[in-house]
Amino acid sequence: DGIVESVSSSEVVVRTDAGRSDIYKLIKFKRSNQGTCINQRPIVVKGQRVEKGDIIADGPATDHGEISLGKNVLVGFMTWEG
Repeated sequence: DGIVESVSSSEVVVRTDAGRSDIYKLIKFKRSNQGTCINQRPIVVKGQRVEKGDIIADGPATDHGEISLGKNVLVGFMTWEG
């Protein structure tokens, strides 16, 4: 638990209730094994209170912490051998 002290495109700094600073590095335009680009962007603002488990950055397949793959998924469940 703490308060967001500073936010940039490469890191998020959170001042904890205990008084220390936690620095969270973000991945910027890194190549994946599939040849795509991995980029994380912060979704918190300076002065915002965050708690354990809160989402502070979005990745390539998320939008404000929700999965966002860009396609509607059709899923079927079938029984097999009974």
